[in-house]
Amino acid sequence: ASFATVKAVQAPLSISLAGTLNYDPTTPATANVALTGGSGSGTVSYVASGPCTLSSQSASGAVVTATGGGTCSVTVSKATDTNYLAATAFTSFSIGTATQAPLNVTVGSLAMTYRATPAATTSVSTSGGSGSGAISYLVSPTSSSVCSIVSAADGLGTLTALSAGTCTFTAVKAADNDFSVAASTPTSVTVYAAVTTSVVTASLDLTYGVAMTATAPVVAYGGYGVTYSATLPAGLAINSSTGVISGTPSAAGLPTNFSVTATDLNG
Repeated sequence: ASFATVKAVQAPLSISLAGTLNYDPTTPATANVALTGGSGSGTVSYVASGPCTLSSQSASGAVVTATGGGTCSVTVSKATDTNYLAATAFTSFSIGTATQAPLNVTVGSLAMTYRATPAATTSVSTSGGSGSGAISYLVSPTSSSVCSIVSAADGLGTLTALSAGTCTFTAVKAADNDFSVAASTPTSVTVYAAVTTSVVTASLDLTYGVAMTATAPVVAYGGYGVTYSATLPAGLAINSSTGVISGTPSAAGLPTNFSVTATDLNG
């Protein structure tokens, strides 16, 4: 008589991740995968797929290193030996995304003056952040009547003043496979009202050789960094900051028309 001995089935293999794993682009994040079960003396091998690699492989487990965010899958095989058939086990787990580097905002001008035509605009851009997520700009609900921002594909933006007030907004860099979403600290731009002027003194009667009483014939309201200028008779001068005209006429002459111009720093 003859007898055939059939190899036995191994005890169930089980592989599991110890703890959690989050991607870190600066310091590689690692965790242990533990292997239990199986039977016999067959060799153990591992295969990883997804944003992860394996090292320190042994009969009791391995070390997994995150190379990005997403799903890591690990298959372990224990080979056949004299008494047992081959066996496999499979596990998968999520690798958390990393925190982006700080996202910074640069604005062409933090002080603007409103005008209807052409609209007053300034550039907006970002630096920092991480990954390939798109850049967008979110205007605070309380500023929606003051400004709007249009984003371009390259992450640049154009801020348009809609009225006087404070425009507060935040830059956002979207999440990708490896990095979570990031937002900048809020940025505020002051939008000043358009410059208007009021004539306080329409005419001045001056005497040759006699110092005039200093006066501001035109007063400007609104605007940003407003300066005054005028073409005046000899001996007189205008204070560019206050619009006050002073001095002593150094020549007599016929009545002369002169104009005072108030100029906004933003044009």
